[in-house]
Amino acid sequence: MTGNDILQRALILMGYTDQNGEPDAEITRRAARHGLAAVTQIYKELSYASGKVPQPILLMSEPLPLAPRLLDEVMPYGVAMLLAVAEGDAGTEAAFALIYNRKRCLLTTTEQIIDSLP
Repeated sequence: MTGNDILQRALILMGYTDQNGEPDAEITRRAARHGLAAVTQIYKELSYASGKVPQPILLMSEPLPLAPRLLDEVMPYGVAMLLAVAEGDAGTEAAFALIYNRKRCLLTTTEQIIDSLP
């Protein structure tokens, strides 16, 4: 998935869509101002949480080097949270912050298997 894919998914999750279910053109233009910053911030956070050093995002059309599950199930919620902050939408921001933080905690923790003697 690319940064643009994540941004579009976040806008759809936020309900910022037109009558066809596609991201609204006006909101997409406004979101583009904050889109790269939001995608970069969440990408870096998820990279570090996964034990990886993030690579710079130069273009929103580049594929993001994260696990597919993080890209699909976690990142759009974090980007939606940051976009809601930029829009001044406190209710939406709070809802997406809750969802993002729960999903991030579940998918960025590593399981440790401890051998035990019978």
